[in-house]
Amino acid sequence: MSNLPAFKRGDSSLDKIRAYYADPKKYELSPTLEAVRERLQHVMQLRLNYWSKQKIVTYLKDHYDIEQAQAYADIRNSELLYGEINETSRKAKQAILYDFSFQFLQRARERGDLKAEAKALELLSKFGGLDEEDNLEFNPEKFEAVTPKLSISNKAMAKFMEMAMKGVVNLNDFNATDIDFEDVTNDENTNVDGISET
Repeated sequence: MSNLPAFKRGDSSLDKIRAYYADPKKYELSPTLEAVRERLQHVMQLRLNYWSKQKIVTYLKDHYDIEQAQAYADIRNSELLYGEINETSRKAKQAILYDFSFQFLQRARERGDLKAEAKALELLSKFGGLDEEDNLEFNPEKFEAVTPKLSISNKAMAKFMEMAMKGVVNLNDFNATDIDFEDVTNDENTNVDGISET
C-alpha cells in the first residue's frame, strides 16, 4: 500500500490529478475530475501537434462547452501538469544540434581541417549556450535618480486637505477609496486553479 497522504480539503483539482498520476489505485478521481484530466491531456496532445493556444481555446470552447477563461486555465494547468511543450522541444533540439556539432568537430580534427574545426567550436559554443552574454554587466541606468510621479483623485485630495487643516495627518487612517468591490469567499466546490467540481 502506498504511503502517500490522502486527499485533504483545500487540495486543488491539479493536486488531485497529480496524486492520481502518482498512485491511480489509491487516488481515484471523481467522474468530474476524470473529465478534467482527459481534457488537460487532450490539450497537451494538441500542443504536441503544434496547435496555437488561441486555436486550442476555440477548440475547447466548441467541443467541451466551456468558457474562454476556463479554456485558458486548462492550457495553463496542462503546462503545469505535463510541462511546457515548446520549451522542452527547444531544449531537445538544442541538445541534438550540440551533439551534431561535436561530431563535426571530431571529423574536422581527424581530417586536420583547422577552418572546419574553428567552425565546429563556434557551433558548440552557440548550441551549448556559451555565446550568450552574462547579464552581470554594470548598468548605470539602474542608479539614475528617478523622480516618481504620483497622481491622486480629487476625493482623496479633498480628504487629505481636510485632515491637514485640522493639524496632524494620520495616513494609516485615511479611507478615501472610491473603488467598487465585491467580497469574494472561496466556495467549497471551486478550487484555487479555477476548476469547478460541480
